Amino acid sequence: MSDDDIHDLVKRISPVLNQLRELQSRAERAGIFIADRELLCCSGCGLTEDVLADGRLITYKGEPPGGDTGLRFEDLGDEVRFRCPSCGAVVRSEDEGV
Repeated sequence: MSDDDIHDLVKRISPVLNQLRELQSRAERAGIFIADRELLCCSGCGLTEDVLADGRLITYKGEPPGGDTGLRFEDLGDEVRFRCPSCGAVVRSEDEGV
């Protein structure tokens, strides 16, 4: 594949990638879990994430399926560490091998 072919390919798929990013952003704002990380569980207080059949992210305490607490883990900016909204503990995403 030549440099011109690669440039042409990038030029053609860039609009699609921008649309995908916008759709992901809209889904997240609507409360849809886009499966870009493992679900979280706080070892400190037991707050646990789950995904409903319609794709909505919920958190609960106790036995699943618990009612949604409305609380959401806060991304601390590195997509690996999150702050528990219930107790404030730092929770690490398991998909990073920690």
